[in-house]
Amino acid sequence: MVKENVELVLGDDEQEESRVHAIVARAIQAKATVFVGRFLSDMTLPEPVATAWREANVTLRQYGHSCFVNAYPPLADAGRAEMGLEEAEAALRSGKYDIVLLSQVLTAVDERLLTSFDLAALIEARPEGIALVLTGCNAPTQLVAQCESCQQGAER
Repeated sequence: MVKENVELVLGDDEQEESRVHAIVARAIQAKATVFVGRFLSDMTLPEPVATAWREANVTLRQYGHSCFVNAYPPLADAGRAEMGLEEAEAALRSGKYDIVLLSQVLTAVDERLLTSFDLAALIEARPEGIALVLTGCNAPTQLVAQCESCQQGAER
């Protein structure tokens, strides 16, 4: 079943980062409350972005390590990914946020830190009226079928 207000955003790292920043910027302009969970990353945001997000009370949580390149993520990242999934579900259910955006969560599925079933359950658990945005390089067919929108590439 297709769920409204569930969007997949696909692209390489640079495209994904650009889309995430654009989505959050539009949300800030609309005075929406936003939870951003960044998977597979502990890198800081560029200072102008970090300042804008702090001033707009965007909640940013990071679940990962940036130390793996062309290698499997450390085992600790699996624990961080699971924690991120739990916190994302709590954010969805809290009623505090208009948008829950999970950056690179689809890549966490690609890296076998989470499963497509984990994300399918998260989509099903999403309360009506809360937008859920999942990003990464690829999306399992099962998830594409559940989502209202699947956007690939750079920001339009």
